[in-house]
Amino acid sequence: MTKKITISDFLKGPGSSVQEEEILEMMLEELLGIRIM
Repeated sequence: MTKKITISDFLKGPGSSVQEEEILEMMLEELLGIRIM
């Protein structure tokens, strides 16, 4: 079963792992075209 991952899933997901934060940052970087420091 496949599931579309959304920002909401990251925010309310179980715990906040470093990997999820990195993925979220990459997603935002691609959307906004900027680098998040």
